Amino acid sequence: MFAVVVIIAIIVAGVLGGFPALYSGTGDRESAAYWATAPVAITRSHFSTDPSRTVLTFRNNNNYPIFVDRATFAGIELVIGRTLSPGMDVDVSGGTALACPVAGARYYYNTTIYYDDVETGSKLTLHGERQLIGLCEQ
Repeated sequence: MFAVVVIIAIIVAGVLGGFPALYSGTGDRESAAYWATAPVAITRSHFSTDPSRTVLTFRNNNNYPIFVDRATFAGIELVIGRTLSPGMDVDVSGGTALACPVAGARYYYNTTIYYDDVETGSKLTLHGERQLIGLCEQ
């Protein structure tokens, strides 16, 4: 009877996330896939403990030009202020505030991107359905 209880406890712990090491890369892959295909994509995110070394690559996946005004990562705002043609990429530095706390730690950032449709002047907001996930670098 005790063995059955232990087996059920192990199954429940696994289902509820008690063994994150077994599938830790899944969140990274899902995050990368989501952000690579978003209307305003983040194709590369290099967060560093030094904000001046943080670099993000944004891509316009729309079929019209956009003006990317700003983005927030866990509430920290990054001003971008760049116009992107369809398919165009731009690298943006983290400025003075966008960094992660500890090298080697994982980051999980709720991300929102504010941009305009250049042709119509419409103001658009992309609230990320997935967090931006990665490994903090030095």
